[in-house]
Amino acid sequence: MKKTLLITIFLLSLSVALKAQRIIPVDTINVKTLRIDPGNAYGASASEAFESATYIPLETTKESTFGKIDKLEVTEDHLIIFDENTNAILFFDRQGKFQHKISGGNNKTMDNNDRIATFNVNRKAKEVVFLQMRSRIWTQMVFGFNGIKKRQVSVKDDDALLNNAVFLTADLAASSMGYDDDQKERVKTRFLLHYVKGFKTATSKAFPYKVPRLKIRDDYFDGGSGLSETGLDTAALFTISNDYRIFKVGPSRIQQLYSLIFPLINAVPKNFLTDSSYNGKRRKMFNDNPKLIYSISNCQQTGPNLLFHTGNLYPQNLICNINSGTVIDFDHILTDELTCFLPVNKGKYYHTFPLAACDGKFIYTSFSSLQMFDAHKENSGKGVKYSPALENYFSKGSKTDNPVILQIKLKDNL
Repeated sequence: MKKTLLITIFLLSLSVALKAQRIIPVDTINVKTLRIDPGNAYGASASEAFESATYIPLETTKESTFGKIDKLEVTEDHLIIFDENTNAILFFDRQGKFQHKISGGNNKTMDNNDRIATFNVNRKAKEVVFLQMRSRIWTQMVFGFNGIKKRQVSVKDDDALLNNAVFLTADLAASSMGYDDDQKERVKTRFLLHYVKGFKTATSKAFPYKVPRLKIRDDYFDGGSGLSETGLDTAALFTISNDYRIFKVGPSRIQQLYSLIFPLINAVPKNFLTDSSYNGKRRKMFNDNPKLIYSISNCQQTGPNLLFHTGNLYPQNLICNINSGTVIDFDHILTDELTCFLPVNKGKYYHTFPLAACDGKFIYTSFSSLQMFDAHKENSGKGVKYSPALENYFSKGSKTDNPVILQIKLKDNL
């Protein structure tokens, strides 16, 4: 009886261990192939590409003043902004009125570990989570949307941290990891995606790769293995460095949605990172062929429009309508009457991501007040009719005010 009990306990423990190490397969049954030629992407006017465009000035007070938007998350009631310079996470309502902020401490006096690198939003639990060093221990700080601290969770070096993460449920997040060919730990297999529960425990993994075969250190451009918010509570889009597939990541299922086909001048060879014949040659290939795309990232989708950033020496921010196949270069969309002749893209700052967030219906970007007031000055004498919010902003604000959010709805029939 005792022996049977011990065997039962062992089998149960083994079952739990196997479950904890579960590898989630990728569903490739319904993959749509998109042929994209970045060199022939169209330009457009704002009226041709946008169904609507709304500028949202962010209220500027002594407490709410910040420098730039390093990360924007949009929820049902809030615009949540991280500013690295002031080391703060700020909450505004959807009309731009300041609510409150979470301060990570004084950047000028603190140690590097005390700075907030980024934050993650848990929409189901209505929480923001960020990693900080507290008493020499890495700690996940958890705050409610009201700006009040709820708890903190200490994590060890070998715990699964929330790295480039998206919460899929109230207690489960997907966390992406970059390629790592460090063989000091003699690990044979690593994974590009971890499912993290309780802020530190990896329950499942996906996208395995063999470490001994990987020899890429300082030999390639890393666009990162990136997760992007979709505006949906239970899904994120996922891309892999030096790969042109786009996946949908859910709580228990991963689907490949798209396979992007680029012209030879843009495409790296298949298995570019794992094929040993390219060892020691990858960086030279990119330098000799500056149009080679080493990543697609910052993926968003609104209706039939897929948006993404190409990582290469001539980066682009592209919109691909999956119904028509039309490809538009977001950086070549021109402002017009619909956008009050105000900025709609980064212009000379094209190398940055213009799309800060997506809520499934709208996409969001931002502009400094300096850019906005310069454009307002150029509009003098044109008889431009601004919204009440912009009228108030231009009449009472200044070039040193907080940035302005632009909320865009793309047309479905591009």
